[in-house]
Amino acid sequence: MAEQFKRTYISAAEFIDSWEKEVYQLTNLDYFSFLLINDLALAIEQDFFSRIKNADVLQLGGDEIITLAFSITDSLQDFLEKNCFGTCSLRCPCKLDAEINIDESVYLDDLNRTCKIYTDSTQTREQCLSSDILNYVILDSMLDFYNYEMGIILSEGDRYLLDFAEFILNKVIAFIRNKGQRFLCAHNENATDLFNEYLQSSESLWQDRYNFEDHDDEDEDEQESWKAAYSDVEMILDELLAQYQSSNTAFPSYRIVEYFKEYLCEYLELSSIDELNMEDLREFFTVVLPHEMLLDEHFNFDALIDLFTNILTYLEFNHGLYLNIPYDKFIENEMPEIIRTFKITQSYNSRYPFLDHLLSPDNTDETLIEGFFEVEGKGNQHYRLKDIHLKTRYQPVDFSSLAGFKLKSGDILHLKIIKKNDGWKISRLEMVYPALARYFLY
Repeated sequence: MAEQFKRTYISAAEFIDSWEKEVYQLTNLDYFSFLLINDLALAIEQDFFSRIKNADVLQLGGDEIITLAFSITDSLQDFLEKNCFGTCSLRCPCKLDAEINIDESVYLDDLNRTCKIYTDSTQTREQCLSSDILNYVILDSMLDFYNYEMGIILSEGDRYLLDFAEFILNKVIAFIRNKGQRFLCAHNENATDLFNEYLQSSESLWQDRYNFEDHDDEDEDEQESWKAAYSDVEMILDELLAQYQSSNTAFPSYRIVEYFKEYLCEYLELSSIDELNMEDLREFFTVVLPHEMLLDEHFNFDALIDLFTNILTYLEFNHGLYLNIPYDKFIENEMPEIIRTFKITQSYNSRYPFLDHLLSPDNTDETLIEGFFEVEGKGNQHYRLKDIHLKTRYQPVDFSSLAGFKLKSGDILHLKIIKKNDGWKISRLEMVYPALARYFLY
């Protein structure tokens, strides 16, 4: 149960008390809601408010984040019970990739539910579910929360609210797809054992870490051992930072190690260095580091590769972490795509400065859409794109602003696009990711 080792915003005991059910009455849907509250609160605190520009307009503290995540999840469970697992036969949460046929579209019309999504193709159940959750769960919950709990009067058309709502929608849908299937596809099954296991594990963990009554010298040694294991990631990275900081010629390396430390300790929250694996390194190289180094015109990938060869060699000899062999394969097979997409993004930024976009009328265009789009096909400067989260397809998309860049089918583009005549036009390219980054962008 990996969730137990992440930061907990609401404990199992607190959730059960607030959910107004006895333990023996709790279902898989309740357990799904418990996990989602904590996952959503973590995403809001670490990914939205810490990284999204202008988020200070809607800034929330810790308790307020928990309240908002709880409110949205409570509303979502009510919606799922009454609609997806009630009056509606589509069962979208358990059949996300299935398309909706004509007869089912008529059925949706009878329910007076419409999906407000631009699409040129047959709609999938995920698109239908996304539209309903956005319009009938997230926006309503957020408006109630800010208007009545926070005393901040907002409307459905507020730009910052819509950005925040879209962020939450993407996290909820990704959670349903990646973690929620086993619980939602058996939503009525009893989850008492799951909650009891979580309660017992949490209680045991608490006692092991914080019960200092009647301890002797052996207990103190065990406690010190636990403290060392818990903090070794930060200690190890601090050692590496000290080495690079002492060298006047290693400033870029020093910065990268600093970013790596922040990623491991604050984002992944690793408690021990032996938890580090190749998937973590892939995410760091494909998503995290490109954002941090994008404005560095002299960023050197050869130096980066050598730096991590040294880091992994150090970890192998001093801490028994054997990642050098899979790392070498990663560098050989996947690093060329990371370098290619990174250089495309840098070249675009040098050709089209961000300030130009801010001053452009495109920035306030009513049809402006932002998302992560996969390149599905291309023609003469016109491409077909697919939103990797909503599964919506857009075509034709005018790619004339990207002429000369070596894009491939499967590349994932963080884009802002606007409606133009019978098609779409790129308003702003934020980032190009290789196809292997898809998993980390959910």
